[in-house]
Amino acid sequence: MDIEIRELISRTDHSDTFWGVYRDDGLSKEVVVKKAHDSQSGQSFSNEHEALKELKHPNIVELIGADEKSKTLYLSAERGVCLRCLFENLSAPDLVCALSYLHQLSNVLGYIHDDSSHPAFVHYDISDGNFIIVDGKLVLLDFGTSYRLDRIPDSHRNALIGSLDSMSPEKFKRQPELGRESDVFAFGTIAYRLVTGFRPFSPEMGSVREQILHYGPLPPTTQIPELNQLIMACLSKDPKDRPRANELLDFFSRTSD
Repeated sequence: MDIEIRELISRTDHSDTFWGVYRDDGLSKEVVVKKAHDSQSGQSFSNEHEALKELKHPNIVELIGADEKSKTLYLSAERGVCLRCLFENLSAPDLVCALSYLHQLSNVLGYIHDDSSHPAFVHYDISDGNFIIVDGKLVLLDFGTSYRLDRIPDSHRNALIGSLDSMSPEKFKRQPELGRESDVFAFGTIAYRLVTGFRPFSPEMGSVREQILHYGPLPPTTQIPELNQLIMACLSKDPKDRPRANELLDFFSRTSD
């Protein structure tokens, strides 16, 4: 595989991510190259590699190849705007745009959770930092925290994993077996911010952990009462009270038309 690394995108505790150019038979294509730092980061590499080998969806980054020895993934991705950057520059919520993004997000979440055509996965870090927007299309990038629903890694049982402001109450209680429900809670945090312009759990209001465990945000006040109710249901403290991803997809398929 002929790939030239060009530009550093990001550096985390676990990996370095670069833009590169993939060449094959005279054709070239821009790709993302993700290199794990060490053996401890290898679990994240394995999680992502396993998920992306199975998951093929228009809203999920495409796996081109992998090097097991160097713990490197090669991903097909276009340059876009990070969803987090969109939030930071959002002057006022756009309900039509929000419904489009939530339709796409519910679609990809339903696909990940479904086991009819592939093993069901839990993403475990649905957050604004893990999506880019390319010409109006949401693309989910990072699967380093994901796992197959029938195989919960020990690492997920003993540590807090994911983005703090989208963690579910059961994550703080160390209940990783409730993975699908945690993804739906995280979906709710993104949905809330898309339609209100505000985080449902903000450090400006005190401890985010305490808010998630014991308090709830004010309900959204969009012109669609069912949407407001659905978002609050996603943010329920009790996982049993949250909708399933296929129910979210059904709602947004009808509402975003």
